Amino acid sequence: MSGLLAFIILFGVLVFIHELGHFIMAKYFKVGVEKFALGYGPKVVGKKIGETEYLIAAFPLGGYVKMVGDDPEDEATVLDSGAELSADSFLAKPAWQRILIVLMGPIANLLLPLILFTGLFMFGQPYLSNEVGHVSADSPAAEAGLLPGDRIVAIDAQPVKKWSQLAKIIKESAAKPLQLTVERQQTTTQLQVTPKTTDGLNPFGETIQVGSIGINPQSFALHLHIPDTNSTAAQAGLQSGDLLVAVDEVAVRYPWQIRERLQQSQAKQVTLAVQRGEQQKDVFLQKSLLLANSGEMTLHLAGIFLQELVINQIMEESIAADKGIQHHDIMIAVNDKPLLSWFSFQEIVQNNQGEALNLTILREGQLRPIDIRPRMVEQTEELTGQTFRQRMLGVTTKGEIRSDTILTERVLNPIRAFAMSFERCFEITRLTVIGFGKLISGKISSKSLGGPILIYQLAGRSWRSGFHSFMNMLVLISITLGVLNLLPIPVLDGGHIMFYTAELIMGRPVKARTRQLAQQVGIILLLGLMIFAFYNDLTRIGWLNWLQGVFS
Repeated sequence: MSGLLAFIILFGVLVFIHELGHFIMAKYFKVGVEKFALGYGPKVVGKKIGETEYLIAAFPLGGYVKMVGDDPEDEATVLDSGAELSADSFLAKPAWQRILIVLMGPIANLLLPLILFTGLFMFGQPYLSNEVGHVSADSPAAEAGLLPGDRIVAIDAQPVKKWSQLAKIIKESAAKPLQLTVERQQTTTQLQVTPKTTDGLNPFGETIQVGSIGINPQSFALHLHIPDTNSTAAQAGLQSGDLLVAVDEVAVRYPWQIRERLQQSQAKQVTLAVQRGEQQKDVFLQKSLLLANSGEMTLHLAGIFLQELVINQIMEESIAADKGIQHHDIMIAVNDKPLLSWFSFQEIVQNNQGEALNLTILREGQLRPIDIRPRMVEQTEELTGQTFRQRMLGVTTKGEIRSDTILTERVLNPIRAFAMSFERCFEITRLTVIGFGKLISGKISSKSLGGPILIYQLAGRSWRSGFHSFMNMLVLISITLGVLNLLPIPVLDGGHIMFYTAELIMGRPVKARTRQLAQQVGIILLLGLMIFAFYNDLTRIGWLNWLQGVFS
């Protein structure tokens, strides 16, 4: 239901703004407006105010402003004949005014993001902090000595506050040594790291060479999972869902910090502080149950597991489903090496070269070894259509991503907020125009085209992700709609502008026969584009494969 509501709001806002642009400019030039409609087809509800009927029609995929004398079927003939027209007729207006009336629809779609982003910057935009959440094993970052929890505050003496800033510098610095200024536990240190060259994707889904040092901003909150109510941990008072916040009064946020603190503890009994709702509780456990003599963390001996290592879902037709892995199974080790985090597990799977892995899981108090070979799975980026392959088991984690690394930036100065909004909108518009060019030239896959089903999916997903995510999706689609309508294709706004511009230059309208043929070609092109986009939508959601299976 949330997906449908999000789709209606998103599409309704974009269509309304587009048609409002035409409407306002038509009124400004004293053109009569007979109808202002959201949707096509039979009227669902409407009200006439003055000369204009405002209505909502049955099919919500678009809208229109019906102006006096504006009939696409008769327009070319009327312009050719020089017939007498009423003063408030659209066709009676000079070509330059008709251009502005048509142009204002796409312009409105481009202005909306400018206004929205200005407001968002003033209201507060979320961003990922410069804190490292995960460091890949054997990566340049690991070799340089970076640890989860480190804050990268500068690169080559250039201050960085946001993850996007440092990620951009690293991506553009393949094989180039970088000097990192790192804050760790209230001390500042300098580390040198050289990003390795690896394959990445640009905004258009094309494979390019980028720099990578093997760090990730995400990490999971240290929520605990206590499956056995008779375990030592449960008897001591721990419960599933408790958030571990400190070990022996020292704050912990990452699994490695738990291990480090246990290794440093000199006492036989360790104090675990957990957050449960708004209350904090101290639990006392023997250190020998939590840490082996070798220094290996053994929380599971006391019945304690990190929630991020608990399996939440198993994908259909995955290797995990074939091997009988179940919901709530707990991952303990891979190839007899204890697992410390979900991200370390993901690395093992994705770096696997096709060999079988011995996965040890805990189910109903029993350790079960499972030999499993990660399966290469082909996936497609929804927005770009770029296909890539990676090894997967087909499971998801029950862990919750930490939210304390997501900060908010507020720009109270409206002039600065507007300038930042203009810069952001210009960049999105630039990339959109380049993307259309690459699509037309065949440099990027036509699979990137999407129709109403894709918009429905993206609207629902962004809606569930929160207000800022939905606003960013609205902005992206609004700019795309604005640019698309400016393309010089007959039946689109850009096609009308093309004809009116030719009329302005030649001093007479384009011949009726030429316009009619162009309109027919434009309709065929647009209809073909819509069918192809709808076909891509069906392919993405697997309906075509399902239908093939039914008929075979």
